[in-house]
Amino acid sequence: MQTEAFAGKRILVTGEAILDRYLTGEAQRISREAPVPVLSSSHSFARCGGAANVAANIAALGSHATLVALCGDDTDGKQLADECAQAGIEAKLRPAKDLATAVKTRVLAEGQHLLRIDNCPDQSPHAEQLKDAVIEQLEGHDALVVSDYGMGALCACEAIIAAARKRGMPVIVDPRARDWSKYRGASMLTPNIAELEQACNGKDPAAAAADLRKECGLDAILVTSGASGMTLYADEAPAGKHYPTRTVDVYDVTGAGDTVVAVISLGLAAQLDLDTTIDCANQAAGKVVGKLGAATVSPEDFSLMPAGHNALIVDLETLCATLQQLRTENKKVVMTNGCFDIFHAGHLESLGQAAYLGDVLVVAINDDASITKLKGPERPIVTLDERIQVIAGLGCVDYVVPFSDTDACGLVQAIKPDIYVKGDDWKGKEMPEAKLVDEYGGKIVYQPSRPHISTTDIIKRIKEKSK
Repeated sequence: MQTEAFAGKRILVTGEAILDRYLTGEAQRISREAPVPVLSSSHSFARCGGAANVAANIAALGSHATLVALCGDDTDGKQLADECAQAGIEAKLRPAKDLATAVKTRVLAEGQHLLRIDNCPDQSPHAEQLKDAVIEQLEGHDALVVSDYGMGALCACEAIIAAARKRGMPVIVDPRARDWSKYRGASMLTPNIAELEQACNGKDPAAAAADLRKECGLDAILVTSGASGMTLYADEAPAGKHYPTRTVDVYDVTGAGDTVVAVISLGLAAQLDLDTTIDCANQAAGKVVGKLGAATVSPEDFSLMPAGHNALIVDLETLCATLQQLRTENKKVVMTNGCFDIFHAGHLESLGQAAYLGDVLVVAINDDASITKLKGPERPIVTLDERIQVIAGLGCVDYVVPFSDTDACGLVQAIKPDIYVKGDDWKGKEMPEAKLVDEYGGKIVYQPSRPHISTTDIIKRIKEKSK
């Protein structure tokens, strides 16, 4: 599990810390005074926002997060400090008498956003104070995160970045400024697509990223594009390498960028390769948008997620434990099984259709010995490890489990999929798994098979052509 590499890492976070406040209730009528809903308030709560949310994500993943940020000498500042403590953050907040704590208040009716009220004063008069405090804390940390929310606290961040890089620390910046020269020397910037377009004045993204990296001395730029995923621009990917997101139920995008930055910082601190680091961040963002507000992910969340856009390869015991947890989230489990000896268009179409039947697709693959029993001594053509790699690389597949029996009865009994998918060539035949599915109340879906497309047909064609 990638999160094991995060253990013991110490990340220093700076930028604008925000108190995220939520006011929730029901809106059952429209006001007579204006065409607006009337909220019957029933609950309010607060969470760490801005740079504090980045730190909260780091702490939630079992690592040490130190937050250095400005706040007001006020009640909101004290509440922000309390929220940081509850999140497990070592918060070194710097209260200033002439500064109000940054607060964003969101008004929600039955989970739907109605209004956001921002009280985010200019922090630029205190930028030098913040710079000195951050540099003082650099020692003993493995990476630095600079979280810019555009309130002026980071006017002197070029000096902060230079001090961190001098100590050999990776620096990850979530930018907000149009002029990126203030981020000169950073290891990675993580703008969203709109922020990149603002900074590049309408240039092609790849060309703009190349120019900005050269002008600002940046090692890499990772552009987030919401549901489209992320694109990396670096020496190893000058034209851009895209990381598509997995399908998720988007409930609230608040703080997803903070989660990405947190995971990237941990991955770089742990010296994971960029592909693994970005895959982790992509999955974490996909998980957090299914939660309300500036939420965090935990190591347990990662254990339920495939690594990147590849499926998670598991043993049966691990799979059953994972599916049990997913079912508490009302996820519908779909399962299919097969040899997948020579992967072909029929397999691809069948798995794609199966994925649409539920939320989680489990693919069970016969091991080599069981295929030999089923198909004869000349099979399989492709080894189990290679077949697993092919199936696990499909974006529609969530979990892959190998098995050694000639039928899937043991798997069906253990997994109890809500939907069990088989080809329509099984219709009217005695299928050993059918009785089990019926006993626990599952459903069998027979998918139409594509004629003349099978591993047997492909082998036959190869033999004919080789004559």
